[in-house]
Amino acid sequence: LIATTCLYLASKIKDDLLKIRDVMNVSQNTLHRNSQPLELGDQYWSIRDAIVQAELLIMRMLKFQTTPDHPHK
Repeated sequence: LIATTCLYLASKIKDDLLKIRDVMNVSQNTLHRNSQPLELGDQYWSIRDAIVQAELLIMRMLKFQTTPDHPHK
């Protein structure tokens, strides 16, 4: 869940936004090689909600600062 959330968040930060459904399907396929993409059912919505909640948690941990300080200026 956290890895999926970090991938989704990284795409938002780099202005190369991926759809949350695409990130979920890639994660699902990585964890379960022979499974089908998630159907739009209760399981999909609960995972999607968990990703959104984890995104908020990660952003709070980062104090909403997403611009890294590069050592080489």
